[in-house]
Amino acid sequence: IKLVRERVDEMMLGLEMDLDIDEIQDDLTCRKAGWSFIQDAKNKLADTWERLADTLRSSSFRGKPFIKGTNWQVDTCIAYLNAGTELSKLTFAASHLSGGLPGRGTEIATIRYINTTLAVRNVFFRGGQIIIIISYNKTRASNNYAFYIVRYLPRELSQSLLRYLAIIRPVLGFIAKQLEVPHWSKSEFFFPDPQGKNRHLTSTQASGILRSLTQNLTTPWTLSSYRQAALAIAKRYLSTLVEKSNFYHPTEATNPLRMFAAGAGHHPRMLLTSYAIDKALPSRLQPELLEMYYRLSKIWQDWNQEYNQRNMKSVEPASCSQKRLRDGVTRLWLYETSDGGGRSSIT
Repeated sequence: IKLVRERVDEMMLGLEMDLDIDEIQDDLTCRKAGWSFIQDAKNKLADTWERLADTLRSSSFRGKPFIKGTNWQVDTCIAYLNAGTELSKLTFAASHLSGGLPGRGTEIATIRYINTTLAVRNVFFRGGQIIIIISYNKTRASNNYAFYIVRYLPRELSQSLLRYLAIIRPVLGFIAKQLEVPHWSKSEFFFPDPQGKNRHLTSTQASGILRSLTQNLTTPWTLSSYRQAALAIAKRYLSTLVEKSNFYHPTEATNPLRMFAAGAGHHPRMLLTSYAIDKALPSRLQPELLEMYYRLSKIWQDWNQEYNQRNMKSVEPASCSQKRLRDGVTRLWLYETSDGGGRSSIT
């Protein structure tokens, strides 16, 4: 998250823009092609990128100007485009690691932030945070319903991603157009293919990003190893923080939702999905469910932050000690995902 913020600050070229994430509005039910919260007139975001584009003539990047006289400086522009590619990779890693329990590679690689004719986007703004909504269709064959999975990104990351999506990505496209080179910036996908060969990030590329960022660990992460480790960590350390409950069936008799449903002669599932529906949200993704997903994401984020702070305080600042800590965490995670054979790897 810190790396994303630093890279976004660098690519803003010193331009300060006050984008209040608490004021961003979104319509989770709009299916219009080409639409997202950036195009919503109430947010006044659609043209904000032009302010950064206008500063290019008098700006430099990493000590080199974008323009000399009337000529674009190719080296500077390419450096900026390459920095955008690296930022795209960092946004994936930060979103994947901080949004809560990680999804499957095929789900996270195809996340859209703009509606298309054939598909509704997955990236939304709600309550000052970016949320990623995945329609999980595995159960559709049995009950004819898709199941929504929601991950809330931290506020600090949401602030950086707002500037990235609304300002930096359009400017990347603008620069690429000046150089007459193809670029992924206009893709509807949240995580485009950094090489520009495919429409979006592949699972293999996503694993490569995690592996690159964790190459100093004894065992660098991949999508699958991180997913297994995260689930093992959640079962061991977070299970006591999360009450076991069916989203549609509160267990306590005094639960307000159960009481309201009983008073109306309904099952709680019916009350959540068919009656008193908030039309600003999908019928099967009402505020109660969003709140539950928010709590799950918050528990994951708070636990990770507390764990990191607790262990960093107990470790000497020497680099060798820090390396031992990182290696120890890696071994612990591998131990948690083993079937018993991993016990000998704990040191």
